[in-house]
Amino acid sequence: MKLPCLKTLILSQNVFNSDCSGYVDTILQLNSLRILNLCSCNLIPSFFEDRNLCHTLRNSVLEELNIAGNTFSTQSINCLISSLPKKSLRKFDLSHIIQQNNSCMLLISNFLTSGLPLLQEISLEDCHLNNDDLFCLLKSAPYCPQLKSLNISSNFDLSCTAILDFLTVMLSINNTLSNISFTGTCLWDMKNVLTLIDILNKAPNVCCIMLDNVPESCQEKLLQFWKNRFGDKASCLASSFCKLSIV
Repeated sequence: MKLPCLKTLILSQNVFNSDCSGYVDTILQLNSLRILNLCSCNLIPSFFEDRNLCHTLRNSVLEELNIAGNTFSTQSINCLISSLPKKSLRKFDLSHIIQQNNSCMLLISNFLTSGLPLLQEISLEDCHLNNDDLFCLLKSAPYCPQLKSLNISSNFDLSCTAILDFLTVMLSINNTLSNISFTGTCLWDMKNVLTLIDILNKAPNVCCIMLDNVPESCQEKLLQFWKNRFGDKASCLASSFCKLSIV
């Protein structure tokens, strides 16, 4: 290989055909490669079912893999997640995937429970998650001890109650999770906002949350809580969308 120092390769939004798995397999053989972005590359299920590619991926030292916006079947998602490099993977983006069925989340959950000691970020935005999927995701909490960032935005079938129940358990198990995004999910009311505040109040590690569909009257309670919590460090962006963080 003539690129012995290549660490990052971004191929996002290129259109690849079904025969390109051999090229990616060759790229993954680079011992220096740490970050690979294949977002929205028109990849189809057969790409992820290539045996050579899966074998090379499993033995790679990738730390970040972005395969958002591609098409998966049950078999292809199973091949992919069973081939991810568990000992090195830190960031995994599976957002906006096109599913040929809705069984992907169970497979992802099973993968996460197999143990990912270094995983810090996972994005499941617009993955057609429902309330039961959040329950499956909870099972992974003890097996991802370094998880810091979770994005479950744009999953329109999630309810406030399910999100609140999920956060209650997740944050009680995982004391590293600090960045949570759940915009584009449910419509918040005062009762649920107050419950959210109570949950966050018991989780001092959380320093950034993003949500929307919060009525103005509820926003005031949320913003006041955040400012009281972080004082001069508090950063609040609020309109129909709320981002609460620290600076």
